[in-house]
Amino acid sequence: RKIISSLLPIGGNSHGFAASYLLFYLLFPFIQKGIVELGKKQLLFLIALVFYAQVVEQILSKFLGYVQPIFSEIQLFILMFLILRYLKKYPIKILNNSFFLVFGFFLIYIYIFLTNFVFYYKDRTNIYLNFIMSLTIDESSLLYIIGGILFFCIFKNITLKTNTTINKIATFTFGVLLIHDHNFFRYVLWNNINQVKSWFNTDYFLLLLLVTVISIFIACCFIDYCRQQVEKKIIKTGFFIDVSTKMDKLILGR
Repeated sequence: RKIISSLLPIGGNSHGFAASYLLFYLLFPFIQKGIVELGKKQLLFLIALVFYAQVVEQILSKFLGYVQPIFSEIQLFILMFLILRYLKKYPIKILNNSFFLVFGFFLIYIYIFLTNFVFYYKDRTNIYLNFIMSLTIDESSLLYIIGGILFFCIFKNITLKTNTTINKIATFTFGVLLIHDHNFFRYVLWNNINQVKSWFNTDYFLLLLLVTVISIFIACCFIDYCRQQVEKKIIKTGFFIDVSTKMDKLILGR
């Protein structure tokens, strides 16, 4: 069952983030076509609805003590797409101010550090402390979303030179994530192959950790490089081109 499950990229025993990412990618053409005619107020209202379901509901649950399960990882992808779509179509001037972006980013993450530090030493059943922590508890937390947008805008406003080597390595990184952090393979990799527990408390921990991480990254890059070469041949086949053309006509109306 595990072997069959690991072969299913979305519904099986795959990486949770990747499964939602792939599903969002499949939904993307429909979502994009669905919001293209929306005006500014309509788009804001849609963002507010999804924001409530994904973010506000989780904040309320920490205070009210009841979780209404109307949020999901795929919904988070949709929310971020809608927000970035709005910012691209209706730019906010202050998001081009480097001082505001950097100051806001560090202010948020100082808050995150302090609240987590306090939460570690204090009573975790305290209702008010849990409510404060709800702003920084996971990827759907309010301050993480705001901090992520500020961080994105910081680099968006920086002009960087193109580096072909870095860009090439970057094409392997999603594959590295999928290989080394797969729900099934991560335990095999860290417990059986590398046996981290056996050298966790040794004097050479940092050295072994460095060598292990670099080795895993290089090995995963090589595996993904091989996948890319196979993929290049597959997408050139007549069958793949025919299926892709029919899907484009169905989804995009081409």
